[in-house]
Amino acid sequence: MKYLIYLRVSTHKQDTETQRRECLEYLDRKYPSGGYIYTIYDEGDLTSQLPMNKRPELIRMLDDVTPKSTVLVYELDRLARDVLEVVAIYREITKDKKAFVHSLNDASCDELTVTIMGAIAQKQRERTQGKTKDKLSTKRKKGERYSRFLPYGYGLHETKLVPIRVGHEIVMKRGILVPIFEEQQALSLMKQFFAAGMSYHSIARSLTELGYKNREGNPFQKMSIYRILSRIEQTKLEDQLQEEKEPLQSC
Repeated sequence: MKYLIYLRVSTHKQDTETQRRECLEYLDRKYPSGGYIYTIYDEGDLTSQLPMNKRPELIRMLDDVTPKSTVLVYELDRLARDVLEVVAIYREITKDKKAFVHSLNDASCDELTVTIMGAIAQKQRERTQGKTKDKLSTKRKKGERYSRFLPYGYGLHETKLVPIRVGHEIVMKRGILVPIFEEQQALSLMKQFFAAGMSYHSIARSLTELGYKNREGNPFQKMSIYRILSRIEQTKLEDQLQEEKEPLQSC
């Protein structure tokens, strides 16, 4: 019997070792005398939000599926958390390739169960994303760092610390944002130039002519202007959505 073991976790705080161990223990129990072969496809912490064609181990696994082989997963949502995608993967394995899917932690792997589990997983992902966005919005309003990327225009306060989760522990680290005068000036000009209809290339060239440089001390490039302004617009949109939600939550 041929098994294709697909492993994936959701975040860098987890690892696939538990899934690997339990899948292999299941095969040892099922075939105490051996008689099976397996291949492991370890996607690591690659997010399930990526489309199928951006998940190399998933694509490699699907290419290797043969009739009567079995795709073995720890849970069905390891395949995908989008309901349409998980059903598409299931159908490709079972209908197109004439193979099977087995999950260690789901009672059944028929198409109805896969559809229901996919819908539940998608809802959980959406809920988690909503909670994360709420937390980030709260941090922004409090003037705290809200991303592993330090937003352009700000530095970190030298002495003020905030509690930050690192693994299972809460540690005090620098996290209070303070404006950097020169970057704020450049940021203000970017917004003005963009509002006036200038292209990213023209904005970068104008800032260079005015003597402004990026954090590395190099001239601005059009893509860096694009990224900075895009993050600002995304932040505005998220804060606006949060403000619209708050009156409903207080009812």
